[in-house]
Amino acid sequence: MPLACSRALAVLAALAAWAAPARGVVIRDTHDSSQGDRGEGPGAPARLEVTHPHVAESAAFALSELRLLSESGIYETLSLDKIHYAANQVGAFHNNTYLTLELSSPHLLHATSSLHDVIVMADLEDGVRSFAIDEFPVMDGDAIEQFWIRKVMETKREREALFRQLEEEAEAYEAQLGKMAAQRSVSALGELHAEAAPGR
Repeated sequence: MPLACSRALAVLAALAAWAAPARGVVIRDTHDSSQGDRGEGPGAPARLEVTHPHVAESAAFALSELRLLSESGIYETLSLDKIHYAANQVGAFHNNTYLTLELSSPHLLHATSSLHDVIVMADLEDGVRSFAIDEFPVMDGDAIEQFWIRKVMETKREREALFRQLEEEAEAYEAQLGKMAAQRSVSALGELHAEAAPGR
């Protein structure tokens, strides 16, 4: 694990798990302690196999949340190439899963993939999850502009379609009102003719 990644995770750990673990580690460490490079002893994250189902699910969650964080929509092109590191730690308020993810996109700036240290935090009370990332993927400026243009055009088409739908519904409603008014008029005329008929 690169020293820079270790330092980045240390900073993230200070934010997400500043208190010593209040409960036992939920997911058992599947690595030999001699392989760890994040420290040992009470409170140290327990190393996990990157193939562990919890790790894969946590990585998928982080990626799905990250894809939503670009207004232009360009982060939707991000995909997960590889999980390089995974560990788990239960803190005072959250169950923290530490990940080092290699993400790729054809629109990354000066690269096709980038490494990111991520923490997926699950609240111990209600299970609600959130995530933190060391730095956001840097995308190509020209690609971002193209995604913005595409988004603006899609929004324009959706708005025009909505307006057409509203106009059609308004026209249909007015036609229905006109039909009902005509039926009432015919009914009223029928009653008048009936009242004016001889013998009444």
